[in-house]
Amino acid sequence: MFKRPFFKLIKPRFRYASLKDEVSVTEISLPDKAILLLEKSEVRPSELQGYIGKRIKTGQIINLRETDLVSPVTGVVLKISQYTGYLNVSYYALHIQIEEDEIEAPSEDYIPYSLPGIKNLKLLFGFNPPINHAIVMAVDTDLLVTTNQVCFKNRLDHIKNGISFITQRAKIGNISFVLFPELIKYAEELECKYHILKSIYPNSLPKLIVKDILKKHIPAGKEPEDMGVAFLSSEAVANMGVFYRGEWSFDKFITFIDKDYSITHIKARIGTPIHHILSQLGIEIEQGDRIIFGGPMRGKTIYSLDTPIDYETDAIFIQDSSEIISYSDTHCINCGECIKVCPVNVPVNMLVRLLENGLFEEAAKQYGLLSCIECGLCSYVCIARIPVFQYIMLGKYELSKMGE
Repeated sequence: MFKRPFFKLIKPRFRYASLKDEVSVTEISLPDKAILLLEKSEVRPSELQGYIGKRIKTGQIINLRETDLVSPVTGVVLKISQYTGYLNVSYYALHIQIEEDEIEAPSEDYIPYSLPGIKNLKLLFGFNPPINHAIVMAVDTDLLVTTNQVCFKNRLDHIKNGISFITQRAKIGNISFVLFPELIKYAEELECKYHILKSIYPNSLPKLIVKDILKKHIPAGKEPEDMGVAFLSSEAVANMGVFYRGEWSFDKFITFIDKDYSITHIKARIGTPIHHILSQLGIEIEQGDRIIFGGPMRGKTIYSLDTPIDYETDAIFIQDSSEIISYSDTHCINCGECIKVCPVNVPVNMLVRLLENGLFEEAAKQYGLLSCIECGLCSYVCIARIPVFQYIMLGKYELSKMGE
């Protein structure tokens, strides 16, 4: 018998968490300093240098080469530093000394690049082919995470306004919701079309929803958006509703999973460093503990306590060092477990051989790398402890840099 990577269970746990009772949300206070991350590919350093020493307001728009940055806080820009994230992606980090909020209201015709819950809001407006169906997720895509469910139950009025934003501003008339059975009564309040999912992992992953509910086939290497379908979190739609009323929202709802797997729902401002959240919750990190942004199956480990909350940080998972199962450099032993659990029938045992050797193009052409839906089940069951999920994510990232 062997231990699973994230749970002390004999058998894999494949059921999503669900909310049967009302939950309270703990509000995290503003930190002394906020950190805003910008991918280097989207900005020139000279564009940012001019803001050092200047005071910016909450809601102030900073126009950059590839994107717009809307400041989620008020304060003075202290410095610009460099930050390396998951898959070695490079960022510039804006460090802001926070002051009391002074808010600049959004102009009527402005569309922000990001809102809490969605990194690229302009996808709804400029995608080619145009988006013609918006699916709102009242469910979450990883185990233990319930952020979308909390937002769906607690922010129905904002979601109603968000639907108006989608139909009137984005001109998308076909809107439906995806939810678990216990949330039906909330959907009926919205008088909206909805689809019911069984709470079995990984049913809520977008590509499976397109296949199983919409009965559409997504070709390898394509995304739901290429089929005219956009998936939106319920939190994102709620914040569209706030914006539709002419206001800003920069608070992110997060499922916090502690070392003992206890759950706390929190709300923190975009740009809040993780160390501030841990301090507010009274949680100490020991040598060897792991901090994961996301859930246990699909989450990504972070490497610095200065890492800030971003627009799509739905969960924070703290894994005790005693629970971590080290990955191995053992080669595939052809046990076949990964093939059995793969929901899209990728020959993972053959795929991982090419990925281990950096043969990313061959992996895509011969063994379906781009068909993977990133559920993480292959890593979960791997007896040889090969970091299959990480190899797959790296392979996809390297192919995107090649323009594949």
